Amino acid sequence: QGQMCANPDLPHAREACCRGERYREVRSASTSYLYDGERMTFSTAAERCGSLCIFENVNNENWWKKGYHWTPKDCSILVKINSEGYIAIVHDTDIAYINTIP
Repeated sequence: QGQMCANPDLPHAREACCRGERYREVRSASTSYLYDGERMTFSTAAERCGSLCIFENVNNENWWKKGYHWTPKDCSILVKINSEGYIAIVHDTDIAYINTIP
């Protein structure tokens, strides 16, 4: 459900493989992990998939194993400060499925 920015050089997420030219497949991505719960760098995910994508769900994933998946979209990390001086990190992903696929 959530989205966040991550360092592409560190193994923070899993792959989400799609064939982007086919709308139906973009709705459902697939994984090709080597072991259960594997996380990888962005470049490893891109090499393994050939085409990372924006997706609605991931096929063959149990809800407790999903975690985060790499996508090809850029992202920014911002800071917000409230009136009392407390700060929070804001991950500006702007990659919601509804906003990117017609």
